[in-house]
Formats: sequence, C-alpha cells, structure tokens
Amino acid sequence: MGLAEIRSAVVAKLETIGGLRVYPEPPATVAEFPAVIIASGGISAKYDQTLQGGGVRYSLDLLLLVDSGDAAESWDKLESYVGASGAASVKAALDGNLNGAAHWARVLAAAKVGEVGYRKGSYWGASFRLEVFADG
Repeated sequence: MGLAEIRSAVVAKLETIGGLRVYPEPPATVAEFPAVIIASGGISAKYDQTLQGGGVRYSLDLLLLVDSGDAAESWDKLESYVGASGAASVKAALDGNLNGAAHWARVLAAAKVGEVGYRKGSYWGASFRLEVFADG
C-alpha cells in the first residue's frame, strides 16, 4: 500500500475516537478541539527494509491539540489521549495493521506532552511518533 492509503487509514482509525477532529494535513488554523493534525512535523520514509529489498518504514508525526485554556482541565483531557489504552487512547487506536493498509503500525512515543506550539499559537497537547511498515 502507498502513503495515500496509509494516511487515509490513520484518519479512519483516529476518527473512531469520539469527539476528536482529525486533520489529514496541517490546516492554517484549528477552530475545533480536541484535534489531531497528521504529518504536523512531516513524514519520513526508509526504503529497502527487508533482506530481499522492498518494504518501507514510514515515520509520521501527529500533533494533538486539546485547547489553550485552563492547565488543570487540559491535563485531565490529555491523560486519556496519551494513555496506552482506553477509548480515547491515540496509541490504542493506531497500533495494528491499519485495516490492511500496512503490515504493522505502532505509536512509539508521546513526546512533548503539555504546552505545545502550532502556527504561532500556544496550546495544550502532545506530539506522537507513528511508525508504519508497508510494502514498497
């Protein structure tokens, strides 16, 4: 599967999290929260990831924004998205084969949890690193 199918599968998986707005590419502004922006920091690809050649390992940066309001309330919201399991967990939603679009996908890290910046604005949120392995 190609990158377009992988990105579509990531959007579909994230949309299973109730109330979460998903942006397939970085928007100029974010008006509705909570929101996830796919490829907020870009996408990288490593080729020929098998001994026989072929296979691509993609790395996608995802940015979760909950809002820019009260710190205590924002931390409560963040905990459910950053947790390794649960109905709102980004990791739980994305780990697996992305409905057949990839051999496997794993959220490796939720880095930078707390105050984050996006397009000159300051928000509460987290950045995630998603690794995906697919055919080349």
